[in-house]
Amino acid sequence: MIFKNFINIKKINFNTLELSKLDTLSLVKIICVISPLDYLIKQMMLEFNNIDELCDSLLSVLEVEINNIDNDFKIN
Repeated sequence: MIFKNFINIKKINFNTLELSKLDTLSLVKIICVISPLDYLIKQMMLEFNNIDELCDSLLSVLEVEINNIDNDFKIN
């Protein structure tokens, strides 16, 4: 799971076992809220009306964050 990889890389102490009990929309929103992402990215995520688009965008953002973990720059 991309989120598990992301929280491991970012060294976030979070028990993902409880996440399996949530519906998809709640899960995605929780991931958006607890992830150490720029507030503008979080705002963009919360403005999606379509759950599929929200999920796709979140996965893309997490993959970019994971791939840029060694870089010390921000994407504008």
